[in-house]
Amino acid sequence: MEAITTTSTLWDILENSKIVIPTFQRDYAQGRSGKEDLRKKFLKEIKEALSSGKKELLLDFVYGTKIDDTIYPLDGQQRLTTLWVLMWYATYYTSDEKAREERINRLKKFTYETRPSSKNFLEWLCDDLLRTENSNNSNQSLSDYIQSQNGFYSGWKQDPTVQSILRMLSGTTIKNKKDGKTKQLDDGIEQVFNDAPESLNRLFEETCPIKFYHLNLLGIKHPDNLYIKMNARGEQLTGFENFKADLVDFMSKNKEDELKEYVTLNNYKYILKKWDIDWTNLFWEIRGKSNSVDDLFFTFIKRFLLNQYIVNTDKVDKEDEISKLLYENEQKGYTSFELYEQLIKKENIVSLVKVLDNLKGIIIDLPLLSSQGYASFLPHYGDDRETVKSASFQERVLMYGICLYLQEEKSQNNFGRWLRVLVNLVYYNEISSFKEYESRIRFIKKVEESLGKNLGDVYSDEAISNLEKLAKEADTENYIQLKEEVEKIRIIGNNPQFEETLKNLESLWIFSGRIDCLLQKDLLEKEKLFEKLSELIGEEKRKYLCNSDNLIRFFQTILAKKAAENDKFPEGLKINDEHDNFRKILNNELKESLQVVLTEVLSENIPLDEIINKLDEIINKYEYSEGDWKYALIKDKSLWKYSYGKFGKHFADGYEVYLYKGTNRNPADIPLTAYSNFINKKLTQ
Repeated sequence: MEAITTTSTLWDILENSKIVIPTFQRDYAQGRSGKEDLRKKFLKEIKEALSSGKKELLLDFVYGTKIDDTIYPLDGQQRLTTLWVLMWYATYYTSDEKAREERINRLKKFTYETRPSSKNFLEWLCDDLLRTENSNNSNQSLSDYIQSQNGFYSGWKQDPTVQSILRMLSGTTIKNKKDGKTKQLDDGIEQVFNDAPESLNRLFEETCPIKFYHLNLLGIKHPDNLYIKMNARGEQLTGFENFKADLVDFMSKNKEDELKEYVTLNNYKYILKKWDIDWTNLFWEIRGKSNSVDDLFFTFIKRFLLNQYIVNTDKVDKEDEISKLLYENEQKGYTSFELYEQLIKKENIVSLVKVLDNLKGIIIDLPLLSSQGYASFLPHYGDDRETVKSASFQERVLMYGICLYLQEEKSQNNFGRWLRVLVNLVYYNEISSFKEYESRIRFIKKVEESLGKNLGDVYSDEAISNLEKLAKEADTENYIQLKEEVEKIRIIGNNPQFEETLKNLESLWIFSGRIDCLLQKDLLEKEKLFEKLSELIGEEKRKYLCNSDNLIRFFQTILAKKAAENDKFPEGLKINDEHDNFRKILNNELKESLQVVLTEVLSENIPLDEIINKLDEIINKYEYSEGDWKYALIKDKSLWKYSYGKFGKHFADGYEVYLYKGTNRNPADIPLTAYSNFINKKLTQ
């Protein structure tokens, strides 16, 4: 497929070509009820351009495929139709007979195939009304006059395109329910151009300032599929389309030359072409039920701008207007560009363009995220494929870190390495509040700044040195995790074959990047132990620890070892469904017991299948003592399966054990019957 871009007016195109709105297009929508404000704004912009004699109004891209002498618009139907209605209106009131005849002949080359009634109505407007002397000298609106004519077919009143054209001509009249009086909303051509009807004649001149970028897509015999991809936007202009229009208008008036590059036709940076062609493919495979990507695209931009806002603002309040716009009200439609103006700075636009341009080449690596159990980098629709899924704080931070990498052209080969480190720094523990989200964003920014040009090679000696310096700045959890990352990079540097095993370990949800418990006592430096661990969680055998029974057995073994070796078992131990819970246990209270179990079980030269038996031996050796609330957890898998995902904290109360939702007992607490029965059964033996 070849694409040729030119700047054109509708009058120019109709000189040598027909324009047919194809059957797969929607009806004319700009004249619909409910679009009064948008209609009035658009008409006033056209009027200003026509009246000033200086201002040029560019109406974005109009895509079309040309077959013989006929253009089939794929995108731009609404703008083309509005311009046609304006030209028809100017022709209807012209007194120049020669000009009228010339205009009629060209206007007849524009037609609709969406409905026969739409096509017939346009033909009637040109053949009957335009070829008769204007006799509408009454006070009635042009719309009412047209509908009162003998040639007006009553069935046209049911055609949405016809009704939209009539409303575009004469605007909207509403009736007050209380007093019955009518009010004109002044949203039609008659009202907007009432004081300057002669300005419409410029639509037919060579100097016409109303232009659009006409992109002729050659070689498309059947444009239906391409239309679905480029223009499946439902029944009306989306909020994203209105946002784009306001953004381009804002950038065109911006004093910074670098921003103007992005709205200059035929510049390789031209943002509208990128939006409608280059970047649409990034979202197309995850489009919604209506074949739209606009909501996904707009959500991506909102999240990008929120991250940029946090980094570039000293202190962000969750309740400030911009934060609420981009976070709390992320799913709400676009209403105004006012707040966005504060965010459309040169550095943000330049960064966004770089991110999306570079993403095209690196997106093949993004499935790495979902393979590790993390949400996708790009926004996604929910199961209904109509509502964009909300993003967790961790997903937002992850997006920020990926965008940092994509803002510069770096090696695609090293993206996976940066992603591995980034995922660990983001997911090593929960981010449960907006304040923590803000803090983690700033931390990732510090990491990126410390790496500088080494962000593309995070395993280099210089990168390790810089990360070590940063890790010494504080003792908070972020910096402690950074120290772990440095240690893991060093292990990989000494043993490159360990990288894949580390990645597999980090992909298990019980570690999720935080494996400090395995880094102690040089466990990962012991070659035989590491080989066995690699076998245990390697790609072929990885399902072992992903299997719930095996995972529970793994924890029961560690608990049994801990309980047997230490009478002071931590009373505050929580075993619940929090994402962080098991990792915190393994890296704190159960760290030493985990290391002992791994050393005993994995260091022996036994087949992988016998590991289960070895774990069962440790569990079976554990004996019951009176009042031991741990006993059932160590012996009974059903308790884990029952409790996981349901409640919170475990407490013992005599011989009856409860599973609590919160930290204090209350009427909502539910006795864990199976647990009590298990204990009581043991007591009666």
